[in-house]
Amino acid sequence: MGLRLAIDFDRTLVSGEPLAWRPGARAALDRLRLAGHHLILHSSRCNPADPAPAVDDEIDRYYRLGEVPLRVLEQWARFAEMRRFLQADGAWIAFDEVWQAPGKPPADLFLDDKAELPAWARIVAELAPATSVVAPIAAAG
Repeated sequence: MGLRLAIDFDRTLVSGEPLAWRPGARAALDRLRLAGHHLILHSSRCNPADPAPAVDDEIDRYYRLGEVPLRVLEQWARFAEMRRFLQADGAWIAFDEVWQAPGKPPADLFLDDKAELPAWARIVAELAPATSVVAPIAAAG
């Protein structure tokens, strides 16, 4: 059984505006999945209700008035942009899980840009060495 890998989106899998894959990232998803790892998409784009000073007031206004705060609408739009990008390339289905709860998911390893930019070729060499030739995951359709 493989590892649970929590993989960040912005500046880890993709960079720039418009969004573009970081070198080696797209192929790495296929290799890591084929090697049997459990891939978790972990991004701040996935959690529009993250803790913030106004959350309690916002929740109260939502339930009393049906009012969705602007920051939440913006977060939903960022999530939709991420999903569209990944779906367009067939990569959305590479993930076993999309973490949408507060905090970090239970994982054996976090791949993100906070400590250093992931070197995807090195990561694949270390975590999926037995998978030499891989066909990309086909988009569901």
